[in-house]
Amino acid sequence: MRQPLQTHTQVICLGAVLLLCACREPVAMWERPGSGRAAAAPDSFGGGPTVTLLAPPEGAVIAQNDSSIGCPPHEARGYGFQIQFDWTDVALPDGTAGYYLFVKNRSAMYPMIDWFVAESEFDFTACNGFVIDRNMFGWYWLVQPVDAYGSVGAWSDTANFSFAPCRLPDGRRCWAPPESQPR
Repeated sequence: MRQPLQTHTQVICLGAVLLLCACREPVAMWERPGSGRAAAAPDSFGGGPTVTLLAPPEGAVIAQNDSSIGCPPHEARGYGFQIQFDWTDVALPDGTAGYYLFVKNRSAMYPMIDWFVAESEFDFTACNGFVIDRNMFGWYWLVQPVDAYGSVGAWSDTANFSFAPCRLPDGRRCWAPPESQPR
């Protein structure tokens, strides 16, 4: 007999970024589109309903060094950036537990986001984070529904986006100074 999916809240710290997400236990890994990783896939309920991506829309440009995101400024890295992801809800026959959100740059080895989220929207805030100029283009995202038993549906279509250049108030590029080394 299949058991319902159990979720928990996980705190993720990426430098100055603190994020909360709902993650399933254990987090199963399988090949994500464009990831090049492969492992045993979880149960699938077939094609079924897919989500429609709403925001950011195809071709969106994400602002960097954005003072409106609620982060303190950093003298070299600026305020950071925020991406507000939104997609349509999907009603699955066995109940909808959540969605896998996958965000990656096409030339990157690892994704920026590869998480299970419980709702059909997610705000990713990177306080004092920035994307360097050579990596501003080639970003995409997609979503996969998950039912109450952990079975996954089909991936959505992808939507492409890019980042605006990160510039400090004096016009210089954002940069990452070396961290102080403890003695």
